[in-house]
Amino acid sequence: MPGKNVHRMSSHELLEVECPSCRAKQDIVIWKSLNVTRDPELKEQFFTGKINYFTCGSCDFEGFITAPLVYDDMEKKICANYVPIEYLEDEEYLKQSFTPDAEIRLELPDDTARIAEMDYFRHAHMVFSMAELIRYVLFRDRLGQVFSEN
Repeated sequence: MPGKNVHRMSSHELLEVECPSCRAKQDIVIWKSLNVTRDPELKEQFFTGKINYFTCGSCDFEGFITAPLVYDDMEKKICANYVPIEYLEDEEYLKQSFTPDAEIRLELPDDTARIAEMDYFRHAHMVFSMAELIRYVLFRDRLGQVFSEN
C-alpha cells in the first residue's frame, strides 16, 4: 500500500513477470516508491525511464509495468503518485490507499509538527500513467531551478 510507509524509504520487490506478448517469464524489480532525497541515484534512472520498465529477454516486447509508484522528493517537497488506471476498479486498493478526499493514507504519530511536515506527501499529485509521472516531476524540478536562479 503506497500510503502506509511513514519512514518513506524507497521500496521495491523482485517479481516474476510474464511477457504479455510471448508469455515468457522472467524476474524483474518492481519499485513501489522512490525517495530521491534518501536515494538520489534513483532519480536519473527514473528520468531515463528505467524504473518499472520491462524488456522481454525472449522477444522484442517492452513497456512500463502496470504497478503503482510513489515519487517523493522530501527536500523539494514534491510528491506524485502514479495509480494505473486499472486500479480505479479495485475498491480495496482505493479504500486502503486513499481517503475520500484523495489524500494518501498515512499512519502518523499524534505529533502535530510531524503531520504538518507530511502535508505535501498526503496531498500528492495524482497521475495515471508513468509518462505523465515523469513529465510532472520534470516540470516541478524545472520550476525549482527557474525560481532558485532569481
